[in-house]
Amino acid sequence: MSETLQVSAKERSIDYCGMLAKAINLDEKSIKELSELNFGDASGYDHGAVLVELITKVGETKYIQSISGIDKAQKSQLKAYLGVGLEYGSVPNLTSRRIETAFPALNNFLSH
Repeated sequence: MSETLQVSAKERSIDYCGMLAKAINLDEKSIKELSELNFGDASGYDHGAVLVELITKVGETKYIQSISGIDKAQKSQLKAYLGVGLEYGSVPNLTSRRIETAFPALNNFLSH
């Protein structure tokens, strides 16, 4: 996680690291809360990269299950974060930079 994202989260009184740690340990509430956060500027790119890494750790199925209650606007926002996260992030085991091929089930969920 970048310093920019840490500072942005701290300014908004968000325990980003704590929330991320719980999310990595499969806490559905933390996965959903983390996925619903909204950051602007450079921290938004970093947040997208963190979300991509989180999905690779918890798996698409668990991730989709955790965010199942989000609305259409949240789906759109999340899809945008994942797009920049895939484009600018550096997850070595992901060969695709497109959500359609990197996370096909998640892309389907976010598109409906």
